[in-house]
Amino acid sequence: AAATEAWGSPRSAAGGSGGFELVEGEGWALLDADEDAAAGSAFLPPLRGRSPAELKLLAQLAEKTENFEDMRVCMRALALAKPVLSEEERNLLSIAYKNVVSTRRNAWRKVWDLLQSELESREEERARLKASVPRGNSPSDLLED
Repeated sequence: AAATEAWGSPRSAAGGSGGFELVEGEGWALLDADEDAAAGSAFLPPLRGRSPAELKLLAQLAEKTENFEDMRVCMRALALAKPVLSEEERNLLSIAYKNVVSTRRNAWRKVWDLLQSELESREEERARLKASVPRGNSPSDLLED
């Protein structure tokens, strides 16, 4: 089955392995479900061929252990395998993605804070070095005359 041309490569459109593609006449199909599970976890068994009940159980177990990336993988596979989700399944899907995004957002904030503090310390060092140069010996002082 061919993916639609508008999306280009399904892998690149989905952002890497474990993506999805729009299959003509069939709707969205999971690509590399086992790769998605293997890339994010050493704990998940292969997901291909699992029933929706097994996927839901794996997601619930992942939630109890606070392993939200595995929960996301299981719920994504469940959502793609089942056309309509129950209220409980929708809640599990929401919890999985909310926690994965929250974790990544917090990690990005920490990286950003570290970068900002590094830049501030460099600016302070630059100001300290500039202040320690005697007046009249700085190249910028020569240009001012």
